[in-house]
Amino acid sequence: MKSNHKNSGFTLVEVVVSMFLAVILIASALTSVTSVLWQMEVSRNRMVATTVLTQRTEELKIPSFATLKTNLASSAYLAGIESVNQRQYHWIRAVVALDPSEASDLLLVRTTVFWTIRNHEYRAVSLSYISKYGVSTKSAL
Repeated sequence: MKSNHKNSGFTLVEVVVSMFLAVILIASALTSVTSVLWQMEVSRNRMVATTVLTQRTEELKIPSFATLKTNLASSAYLAGIESVNQRQYHWIRAVVALDPSEASDLLLVRTTVFWTIRNHEYRAVSLSYISKYGVSTKSAL
């Protein structure tokens, strides 16, 4: 007896092409997810570093101008490490040289926070002009 059934199903070529397309789609989806997760990690760490930078910059506003000049001569006041969420954020303060005629009444302090993620170093920097009348700060990430 003859069978009237048509051969149904897919050919080997159709299956291979379908599998190839599926692999490409899955790989591109995984790449996108990995990229988004990486950017989230970098953003989270940048936010923490900005907080550390803000804290270190705000510390410059607390003492009087004369006390601050004395503090900036101390190495403990110029550098440190903060650990947040099992990551270390190093910070450094440096007094930037100004014109000698302004040096007695004005200080320029650069505060830098840096951290490392997977062997890539990131930095956040702020510049603070400090006088006996107050502090003006500009941050750059």
